[in-house]
Amino acid sequence: PPALARIPGGSFAMGNSYSNLYPNEGWAHELPVHAVPVSEFYVGRFELTNEELARTLQWALTNGLVELDETYFVYTNGAGEVTNVVTNLCGTVRNAEGTAHELVDLDATYCQIAYTNGAFAVAAGKTNFPAIFVTWHGALAFCNYLSDRQGLARAVDFEPTNWSVDVSAEGYRLPTEAEWEKACRGGQPGTHFPWPDDSVQGTNFYAYSIDPVKANYPDIRYGTLTNHPMHPWYSETIRTTPVGYYNGAQVITNLSTNILYRGADFGQTNDMANGFGLYDMAGNVYEWCWDYHGTDWYANAAASLPDPTGPAAEASLNRQRVVRGGGWTTYGILVAPDPSLERCSCRQASFPEAYADSQLGFRVARRPTAYETWAQSVGLDPLATNGVAAADFDGDGQANGDEFVAQTQPTNPASIFKVASIGPVSNQAWLAYWGASGRVYAVEGATNWMRTNGWQTLLETTNWTTGTTQICVEAAAEPRVLRIKARLAP
Repeated sequence: PPALARIPGGSFAMGNSYSNLYPNEGWAHELPVHAVPVSEFYVGRFELTNEELARTLQWALTNGLVELDETYFVYTNGAGEVTNVVTNLCGTVRNAEGTAHELVDLDATYCQIAYTNGAFAVAAGKTNFPAIFVTWHGALAFCNYLSDRQGLARAVDFEPTNWSVDVSAEGYRLPTEAEWEKACRGGQPGTHFPWPDDSVQGTNFYAYSIDPVKANYPDIRYGTLTNHPMHPWYSETIRTTPVGYYNGAQVITNLSTNILYRGADFGQTNDMANGFGLYDMAGNVYEWCWDYHGTDWYANAAASLPDPTGPAAEASLNRQRVVRGGGWTTYGILVAPDPSLERCSCRQASFPEAYADSQLGFRVARRPTAYETWAQSVGLDPLATNGVAAADFDGDGQANGDEFVAQTQPTNPASIFKVASIGPVSNQAWLAYWGASGRVYAVEGATNWMRTNGWQTLLETTNWTTGTTQICVEAAAEPRVLRIKARLAP
């Protein structure tokens, strides 16, 4: 699954706090700055890769969740004679459930994923590059299929014409625009970009705080492409970099210092993960968000309510969805490659839902599961290897997930779920145990505890309070072993 980062809940200041600078920084639809309460959520540390998209589409195809339209190419010579016909290719992939939409533009010239001879495949050398030519619907469909693979309840409903989302669900989805900007800022309020402002010129014009060693974006200050600083893939037609490339080991050549607005921290090679551990929140590819775009949305009182999901479709010109983060090339607001497009507060809205292109990708988001919320409360990191439900953090023989069900302490090997006492009375047995609210406790019996099968359920009860509980079961005359198993109430 995609690597995730936890974004803590709480309010943050959303919008452009530098609109007073000259030249004017940003656009009117980035104002006013407003406080937005956002619940805790998880977001992808990296943009979704070609490999992750191809693997999940293959799984969806195998399970009948997507459909494909076959296409073919006919090659001719100068005389117009057919020299070759290539078949077994597919140019359109769409969801098979609900209202169907195109998910990925597979036959786009520079798409880095193809379907041929029964399988989705990634172009050579591009597995860890951001997935491109994915529509807004395609990004959401991927999220649902990923939820299916991980056993999470879907957050996206395919039935409505333009689909709907439950942002409180545990399944994957696109981040809302508010979630995206909060994640982008990395816990640092009011910065121009997802990293600290320039140490000398930070409160000045935004261009002082960005350069091509920090992110993959086009910079008008260098004029032509040949004068521009270059990463190793800069000479390719699609100039994306592997996700997370700017990790402190990035190699940038042709770096001239003779530019306007050169900050004191210009050209320093640093790990560019932001304060939440996220990469490429500025540059590489633009990223889809859930919301419709509205030019005056920030002035609407609803924009400051908890967990806003954007304006209604009617408030958006041509039903445009928000994209964020800037990319390796420009699109939309500016034709010139201005680094302003990489700012935390910059909003793009030139992308209808069916649009797909080489500069557009996405990253996933979701709410914590009940287990993850509990794990965080008892001192586990549910995103760490030893903090996942299947792990046994304290080595007591009980998985973390089992301790969640039993409500025992996963960091204390002495805290295990067990029967506290048993007291036979005639043909009955009273079992005492510590029970947790919202759990179902089943007493099972067998005549031989060594057997792995043959256990019969004798009684079940649901606890709606937490504390010491007693339960009475019939005890058969023959030697019998009793055990109690706990599970979550439905």
